[in-house]
Amino acid sequence: MFMGDFLYEQTNLTLEVNGLSFNASGNVPMEKGWKALTSDESKKEKSGTDLLPSVCEGETLAIKLSVKDKQTKPPKRLTDGILVGKGGVMDKLGLGTPATRSSCVETLIAREYITSEKAELFPTEKGKLLYELTKETLLGKPELTANWEKYLHSISAGKGSRDVFISNIKTFISEVIEQQKQTDLPSQLLEETKNMHKLTVGSYQIEEKGKVFEITQTDNQTTFVVFKTIASKKITLKTVETLLTKKKTAIMKGFISAKTKKNFNAGLTLSSDNKVSFYFK
Repeated sequence: MFMGDFLYEQTNLTLEVNGLSFNASGNVPMEKGWKALTSDESKKEKSGTDLLPSVCEGETLAIKLSVKDKQTKPPKRLTDGILVGKGGVMDKLGLGTPATRSSCVETLIAREYITSEKAELFPTEKGKLLYELTKETLLGKPELTANWEKYLHSISAGKGSRDVFISNIKTFISEVIEQQKQTDLPSQLLEETKNMHKLTVGSYQIEEKGKVFEITQTDNQTTFVVFKTIASKKITLKTVETLLTKKKTAIMKGFISAKTKKNFNAGLTLSSDNKVSFYFK
């Protein structure tokens, strides 16, 4: 605590190697100060900046080139915040208003075009089908809604006509319907959309319905249900799959007693007569 400050210069280097330019940036230490006590200077600083050697402009360096095999990562999935937040995708595209953007995402989820898993958004088969049907049309382009929003602003400012706006939309809808009548539905996506609430697990066929998972055992045509909510905890399709294959789940958190209103941890078991019950640690 009594030692001097660590002083450094932040440096950008451009190296010319056989006609190719390579760039590097980092810190060049000037005075070690308290860092004289540290033993390993080769590690990156906590800020994520590399330590660079001190070099002069025009200096020739002996270097060793090597190639590293790496894989690129896919772009991060959209989240609700990235999509509807201030400065987010919808904001940049001029879609909706701060008051309506969240409800747009909620509507897409409610109509099963997308799902939200751990805050990340994923398209469903139904959503993919809608995209295929509209991607080549004006209906599928964000610019359409942005232009509508722009014209609505002009109406509120007294520069646009409400009747013209509604008349144009009626004409547009008629054209879209006629265009879609002549469009062939993608058969594979259509079949996947029909079966998006169905899953086959061994000899079981699961179909997700209103408040239950309806399960049919194909070898004896026995049908039973597993409720989608048990003791206030939402039961996922993955949990049902585990029940059918292993006959029990791991201990799970988040159950709430109907009598005491207290949280408790428990696992679920599936009996030989297809009854679901709790078991405890």
